[in-house]
Amino acid sequence: MGQIKMSSKGQVVIPKGLRDALHWGAGTDLEVEINDEGLMLRRPARDRRLPTLEEVRKVGGTLKYDGPPLSLDEIDSRLAESFRKEWRK
Repeated sequence: MGQIKMSSKGQVVIPKGLRDALHWGAGTDLEVEINDEGLMLRRPARDRRLPTLEEVRKVGGTLKYDGPPLSLDEIDSRLAESFRKEWRK
């Protein structure tokens, strides 16, 4: 993360790469919260972007599984095992 400076008017510029990654265009409403480390900026809950149906379908289409349906417990168990194997590397 880079550094930014506050102007004499108390303004800061959020770098373009961060604005693009967060989908924050001109006029975006933001909430400001004070925490132990400083300030946190975020979109108000009513404005937080949910994925579009097209985005969900793109991701869903990459998840291939041929076999009988799995229960949520079976899925959780398989995911946990996969993460354990991956993190041991």
